[in-house]
Amino acid sequence: MLLDRIVLFGGFGLPVNPTDMWESRDGSVWDEVDGAPWNALSPQAIKYDFDALAVYGGPGQPGPAILTFGGDRETFDFADPTNYLNVDNDVWRFGWKEPGDH
Repeated sequence: MLLDRIVLFGGFGLPVNPTDMWESRDGSVWDEVDGAPWNALSPQAIKYDFDALAVYGGPGQPGPAILTFGGDRETFDFADPTNYLNVDNDVWRFGWKEPGDH
């Protein structure tokens, strides 16, 4: 069952934002997950300050998933007059496939 995991992803980092994702069943042993959150192609596309919701799915619905809402990609470059525009208004879904799913 995939509902028994802790997942870490996203966030602000210096000198660059992290593009990796990790999962654990006990918080002690961690495994890296393939891919990047939000399908980010670079550290600049990583978000922080987002809301997240874990969903179970159900009959006829996609399986367990994490949904994120909003988020921003602002930097702390206070000289950039457009920096405040790096706030997102989107929803992202991350889900796993059960063993044997195709």
